[in-house]
Amino acid sequence: MSYVDVKTETAPHSTVATAVKPKTISTVFQCLVVSESRSRRDMLMLAANDAGWDTVVCAEPETALAEADRTKFRMALIDFEGHGVGLGSSPGMRRLCQHLSSGNSDLLMCVCGREGDAEEEIWARQLGVWLYLPGVDHGEHVSLLCDEGRQIAEKLAGPQRSGVPAGA
Repeated sequence: MSYVDVKTETAPHSTVATAVKPKTISTVFQCLVVSESRSRRDMLMLAANDAGWDTVVCAEPETALAEADRTKFRMALIDFEGHGVGLGSSPGMRRLCQHLSSGNSDLLMCVCGREGDAEEEIWARQLGVWLYLPGVDHGEHVSLLCDEGRQIAEKLAGPQRSGVPAGA
């Protein structure tokens, strides 16, 4: 298990890139996890790892944007619930979601939002997120969705990614 914690003088939140040994599966893909809340980051990271994803975990959207420019993510778990109240208080998270949705057609983006926030849900669905998850607070439920996402990512990746040559 590798665990890297990078801290800067100007940022109050750390960025953590974590690789936890995934289940035995044929293909490992990268999943981006972003939440301001440490407990929610941990919950989402563990859920993704349990489903076989290799995770990169960020505490702030600006760092996640930089990671997204360096890494080909197949799934992103973006937590709005740990970021203030309403869409108006999280412009960095909105920018991150917009950037992710425009840059990678194979990305399965899940937005964990606030229960009962219709404006946020409409915005996320118009953006084209794969899943909008209001009021998520149990990792085992997210793990099941991450497992389904991994299966979809494998299908989207096609035979080249699974080690089978195209046309074989």
